[in-house]
Amino acid sequence: GRVPMSRFGACPVCGINMAMHLLAMHTDAHFSGEQVVLPSNLRDSAEAHRLLKPPQQNTTSSQERLAPFDQKTELKHNRDSYDSGDAASAESATRRPETEDARHGEAVKADTPSPTVKGRGLAQGWSFLKSPSAKDVRGPRRGRKAFDLPPKPFDYLVVLDFEWTCAKVKGFGPLEIIEFPSVLVKCSHPPEVVSEFQVYCRPVVNPILSEFCTSLTAITQDMVESGVLLPEAMAAHSQWLERHGLIPLDTAGAPTFAFVTWSDADIMGALHSQLTRLGLERPAHYDKWINLKALFKQHYKREPHGGLQKVVESCGLTFDGRAHSGLVDSQNTAKIAMQMIEQSFRFTRTTRGFGPDGYAWGAKRPAPESAAGGEEREREEGRDGSGAKSKSKRML
Repeated sequence: GRVPMSRFGACPVCGINMAMHLLAMHTDAHFSGEQVVLPSNLRDSAEAHRLLKPPQQNTTSSQERLAPFDQKTELKHNRDSYDSGDAASAESATRRPETEDARHGEAVKADTPSPTVKGRGLAQGWSFLKSPSAKDVRGPRRGRKAFDLPPKPFDYLVVLDFEWTCAKVKGFGPLEIIEFPSVLVKCSHPPEVVSEFQVYCRPVVNPILSEFCTSLTAITQDMVESGVLLPEAMAAHSQWLERHGLIPLDTAGAPTFAFVTWSDADIMGALHSQLTRLGLERPAHYDKWINLKALFKQHYKREPHGGLQKVVESCGLTFDGRAHSGLVDSQNTAKIAMQMIEQSFRFTRTTRGFGPDGYAWGAKRPAPESAAGGEEREREEGRDGSGAKSKSKRML
C-alpha cells in the first residue's frame, strides 16, 4: 500500500476545505487584506458574506485563547458537500463559533506592536501564531552573520614592555616601573614601525637599584636618577600617542589602536599595582590590551616555549639588542606581531582588560602587596631561558 495524497486541504484561518491549488492564495488573502479566494460553489453563498464582512471586536477571554485547540468546538469539514454543490450544507459543516470568527478576523495594525498574553507571547489577533520576539529577529546570539562585514582590524599596535625594580631578596617591594618604552607599528601591508618612545622613571620607595636589577636590565643608577616620576612618564606617553592622532579615543575618524604586551604582567600587574598604590586614576586607553603570547598559539599552532628571545628565533627572526631592556624587548615583540600581519593574521580585538569593578577580567582579587609583583612575574615565565627563571622567583 501506497497512501493516496489528498487534493484538498483546510484553511488554517476559516476552516474551509478547498482544492490545494486555491488554498495558498486563499490563506494569503486573509493576512494581506486582498479579495479572499473561495471555491466556486461558495462564492454567492451566505458563507462568503460571513468571511468577507468587516472584522468584529475580539471578545475572547484569555483563558479561551490559551485553551488547546482540541478542547474547542470540533470542526467537521464535509468534503462531499462541496462536491455536490450544496452551499447550505457546506456552511453548516464549516461554521465556527462566533468568538473564533472575531478572533481570526481581528485586524492588527502594522505600526503598533501586537498585544501579547502573559507567559505565552500570543497576539490577540493571531491565536494560532506566535508574535515574533526580539530573539526571533536577531537570532539566538549576536554572532557575525553571513552578510555582515568582517570586523575591522586595528590601524595601529602600540607594543610596550616595562622594566621594574627587582632584587634577590625575599619580601622586596613594592615594584616600581623604571623604564617606560613603546614601539608604534602601523598595521599596513607590509607593516612598518612608525615611531618609538622611551623614558626612564625614578623609583621612590626603593630609590637605589640592586646589583641584580642593574645586571639584568642594564639600567644604571644614573639613568633612573635623571629620569622622571611615573605620572610624568605617563603624561609624556599620552602626548606621544596624541601626536600620532591615537587619542583622545572618542575623536571622530581617529585611527584605532591597541596595546600589545608579551604577557599580562606589564599592564595588569606592574602598571595597575603602582597606580593603585599611588592613588592615581588609570587613563582609559590603558583599560584593554592584547597579550601576544595568547595569540601566538592561535596563529602558529604551537606553544611559545622559552623566553622572548627563544620565541623570536623560533619564528626565523633575529633578536636584536640586549634582552631585558624594555625598548629592545618591545622592538623584538613588534617583530613577531609584524610577521603575523604579513602572514595574514588580523588583530581585531583585545584579549584582556579591566572590568567595571576595576579588576582585570578573570584576575584574582587583591593579594598582599609584596607578593603581587612576584605572581605577575612568574606568569611572564621570564624573558630568556636561564636568567629568567631566577627573575621570576624573586619577590617584588
